Amino acid sequence: MLRFLFLAIVLILPNTLLASVTINEVAWMGSVDSANDEWIELYNDGANVSVDGWTLSDGQNLDITLAGAVGALEYAVLERTDDGSAPGSAFLIYTGALGNDGRTLTLRRADGGIEDQVVGGSDWQNIGGDNTTKETAQYTNGGWVTGKATPGTKNITTGSVPSVEDDDDSDIDDQEDSDDGKNIYVSLVEPDNELSLTIEAAKTGYVNQPVALKVEPTGLGERIMDSLNYTWNFGDLATSSGQEVKAHYSHPGTYVVVVEAKYTKYTARARHAITILPTTVTLAKNQDGDILVQNNAQYEVNLSGFTLKGNKVVTFPEHTFLAPKATMVVSNKKVADYNSTMIMLYDRGKDMIASSLGAYLEAPSLAENVAAAKTEIIPVVRASSNTKNLEETVEVDDEPIGIISATTTTKEIAARPGEASASPGLAAATTAGIPNEKLPYLGLIGLITIGILALYTKVPKSEDKQPFGLK
Repeated sequence: MLRFLFLAIVLILPNTLLASVTINEVAWMGSVDSANDEWIELYNDGANVSVDGWTLSDGQNLDITLAGAVGALEYAVLERTDDGSAPGSAFLIYTGALGNDGRTLTLRRADGGIEDQVVGGSDWQNIGGDNTTKETAQYTNGGWVTGKATPGTKNITTGSVPSVEDDDDSDIDDQEDSDDGKNIYVSLVEPDNELSLTIEAAKTGYVNQPVALKVEPTGLGERIMDSLNYTWNFGDLATSSGQEVKAHYSHPGTYVVVVEAKYTKYTARARHAITILPTTVTLAKNQDGDILVQNNAQYEVNLSGFTLKGNKVVTFPEHTFLAPKATMVVSNKKVADYNSTMIMLYDRGKDMIASSLGAYLEAPSLAENVAAAKTEIIPVVRASSNTKNLEETVEVDDEPIGIISATTTTKEIAARPGEASASPGLAAATTAGIPNEKLPYLGLIGLITIGILALYTKVPKSEDKQPFGLK
């Protein structure tokens, strides 16, 4: 009797000391809510086991790398796409799908050895499962059966047994029954690693232009990091989700961007400050009618995606940059058929930031007189003899001004069209727009006019009282 007892202990002892992780339940058909709610359950019938570097594959669409640890007599539920595929918390979220035509599932250890293998056969007929009722394939002491899903808990003890054909695919290694007849409630053991995040983004951006942001996680296994959910706060009441996002800011300033990543017990946050700059660009025309796009800022401006609109439209291609205080000349023929056409500049947010009514710039440096961005440029003031509507006299600088802004102060404005002033500064301002080549002709006309007036205004001698032409 003692010999038989000793022999039994020797035969049973290896199976109790050594842990064996098996494929225990397969929901290849999904759930009643969605066919995408697929999941696979593993069971550990021995001591705590680390599954870091283990893989579960079907040789086609499924290739899962495991991470973490499965405790003694515990279940690990691997869920597809999200944690909503099965009740309870997922041990791991994976991507890929199980075909309804059947697959062979192979669980390999980190050293490449096979821990368990399940040959589903054609249409999963070897292990069961019902695509209509969504009952799953479950392993029991009597083999595989079909029954009501039991993710994370003890499998059913009875159920419909699948009909297995006698072919080569049905050769499956016998598996020891690890069930002790009691319900097992589990708490999965996850690796105690630290999650950290790094935001990849530029430190500066521009108003109404997209700012690309990306976050990179480190510190955990690849599969766990692939399962992280990201939430972004752009610092201007706007939010987004995903690993790569784009922010759009309507106003200049410095904003603090915060991203948070979560998965099961892991949570991490990262911050990034970004300064949004205004686009201080103005428009004018030179004497040939070409459009002058002037950057008035002390920093480079990105014009990518901006549009110039007259009766034609020109879009600036990607990676178009304008250096500080620089001017870009655009042929008027590209945007307008007539020199008198108003030209408008729009940013990527479709906001108009500058316009030109046909004003002239004698040199690009004169554009520095423009007060600020988003100001409408009006035509230069011409000289006029009409002083009836002049209600006030204003002062201007003695230096000629080629353009004036709609937002310039009273001191900077000489006069409006149709007005004139006796101020020398005004005279200078009102002649600044006259092309140089016309000045000689105007001088000649003036001399002729003075000569004619001199003939008709000659004063007769006092002794000559007779009408003109009589003695």
